[in-house]
Formats: sequence, structure tokens, C-alpha cells
Amino acid sequence: MREKIQRFFYGRYGLDRLNQFILVLALIIEVINLFFRSFVLNGIFYVLILIYMFRILSKNIVARSIENDKYLRYKKFVIRRGKTFQSNIKDREHKVVLCPKCAQMVRLPRKRGKLEVTCPNCHAKFEKRT
Repeated sequence: MREKIQRFFYGRYGLDRLNQFILVLALIIEVINLFFRSFVLNGIFYVLILIYMFRILSKNIVARSIENDKYLRYKKFVIRRGKTFQSNIKDREHKVVLCPKCAQMVRLPRKRGKLEVTCPNCHAKFEKRT
């Protein structure tokens, strides 16, 4: 029996960060549904579980890897935005901006007008008002 299960899962995509996020989101929606008893939340829960199972059992590994990479890039962008916002609140003498090309955080002096900035990571040039 164990060998049959191993043969079935051979060549399947399996778990990744996007699948973990989908599962946690589905569980959060199900907990909320325990209190509100909504058909819409119940439907969303089942759709998320179906997507989760589809991604785990998929044999199209390249497509699932591309989806996971897009999710990780978006997550990194959102986390960088949050860190930029926190830095701008804490430090009143400098303004932290993100490079539009590579999302590298760049610290600029405040109240200097419009500056042309060169990203230290990708060397892209962009203008920002401080």
C-alpha cells in the first residue's frame, strides 16, 4: 500500500510557500465561518481547498514553480513596503524609498527637493521628491 502511494505521488508538485499560504487562508476563513455561518465563506473555503489540492497533485511542475515565484516576489514587495513605511515613521531626518526596478531600499535626506537617485543594487536611475 505504501509503495502505491509513493508511486502515485511520484512526479507531483507537492508543497510550497504558496500552498502553505492558501491552506492558512482557507483555515482562517473556516474559523470565521464558524461564527458567521455564511454560504459565501463556506464556498470560498472549498474553492481554496480545491486549489490547494490541485496544486499539490499537479504534474505541471514548471507552471506551479512560476506561480510560486510570482507569489514570493509579491510577498517580498509587500514586506519591503511595510519596512519602508516603518522606517519613514521612525527616522524623521531621512526618507526611505524603494527602487522601482529591484525594490532595493534607498535612504535619502529629507527636504532636499527632487533628487535623481542611482540604485546601489541595480544601478537604475530614478527621480524622487524628498
